[in-house]
Amino acid sequence: MFGFLFKYGIKRAILNKEALFWALIFPFFLATIYGMILTKLDKQEDFVAIPIMVEDRAYEGILGQIEMEGKKVFDIKDYKNPDKALESGKIEAYIRGDIIKPKLLIKNDTVNTAIVHGVVSQIHHMGLSVTELMKEPANRSRIDSILKDLKNTRKYEIKNSENLKKKSTVSVYIYSLLAMICLGASTFGVAIVEGLNLKSDFDTSKRISVSPIPRIKYLIGEFAAYFLITSINTLVLYAYIRYALKMDFSGSQAQIICGLLAGNIMAMAMGMFIALATRMSTNAKFSICAGLYVFSSFLAGMMNASLAGFISNKLPFLNYINPATVLTRMFTSLYLFEDSRLYMYSIMNICLISLVLFVGGVLFARRNSYDSI
Repeated sequence: MFGFLFKYGIKRAILNKEALFWALIFPFFLATIYGMILTKLDKQEDFVAIPIMVEDRAYEGILGQIEMEGKKVFDIKDYKNPDKALESGKIEAYIRGDIIKPKLLIKNDTVNTAIVHGVVSQIHHMGLSVTELMKEPANRSRIDSILKDLKNTRKYEIKNSENLKKKSTVSVYIYSLLAMICLGASTFGVAIVEGLNLKSDFDTSKRISVSPIPRIKYLIGEFAAYFLITSINTLVLYAYIRYALKMDFSGSQAQIICGLLAGNIMAMAMGMFIALATRMSTNAKFSICAGLYVFSSFLAGMMNASLAGFISNKLPFLNYINPATVLTRMFTSLYLFEDSRLYMYSIMNICLISLVLFVGGVLFARRNSYDSI
């Protein structure tokens, strides 16, 4: 039975022209346009120190000692008005507070600000660890060995300057584009739900509703079929961006593919949730879904990197619930850092969002079934 439903789902996915347009054709043309523009804008330049300001003097001393191949990573500036200096572009980041409670302010979400964020995060967590350990009197006499252990176990390496010189300065746009490609699978989520909706525009929905096949089996078969189609689609587009457009990526192929597949599942869950939560025509649901995933990519910095910086400063919680931002951060962590912890945190974030969307979809499905009684 599953094999039959799986084959049937694949046929429906291939024949669903509207879903295929938003999941395949639209991202393909967008990737081509972005690739042509960004490859011209991207210039290979030597890595230069990142201009920043630090409020706490002790923190300033720590950051001032960080080097790569004998070169300072951060250029510590001193302006009377840090906010004005940040707005004018004289500095790329301003760190308020101390090691225990730092607050990072940025204007644009770029490779440099991602480096600052990673270093500040690592110093912050190490400071909290030392504070907790020093609460025990027995640990105070072992401070040297504790700091050495923390240094070895909490290593947060920035890729060396030779690698950084080869990195694209417009990578945030490419990763936002990858996130958008993943989120295109949300239209398939709408198609799965509308296939069971008697009021949908699909001719097959009425035949399926009167068939003796349990709906849960139908959903499993359809989800597996659409997931296979969107996974192939995503991997083809990824290969096109990487090899045909010659865009730079980091991390192992397994990590990137795993991230793309996890993003597809989250996107399909989002599409199913939208289809179940709204009472509109099928075409309207497709339009809402497409608009939402484009808007999500916009918030992640695809069209304007300064917006991502504004959100990080003013509305940081959006970075953990906006699907495109979570996906972009996941790929950026592979691009900048040897440590895979940020990547794993992002994967867990994606799983949590997917779970919430699936549970929300189930609740709306139960509501709709009660309304039809």
